[in-house]
Amino acid sequence: MSDQMNYNSMRNTYNKWAQDLMQMKNANGKYQNGFKASDKKHAQDEMKRIRKSAIQKWNKEIPYNSIEDW
Repeated sequence: MSDQMNYNSMRNTYNKWAQDLMQMKNANGKYQNGFKASDKKHAQDEMKRIRKSAIQKWNKEIPYNSIEDW
């Protein structure tokens, strides 16, 4: 698989985690039903790990999404 395809795959995974985080957050900045602080932390940790990995592997930044630090 080409580096560009690998990078795109990681970027898509990052964006999926961002979508999941947005679904956890309600209009008041609180958790939607069924989500916990550990779910939020897991998603944020994965987003940080993916961005760091892309820089290390391909020296390419995955565009930062501010939901990562909600």
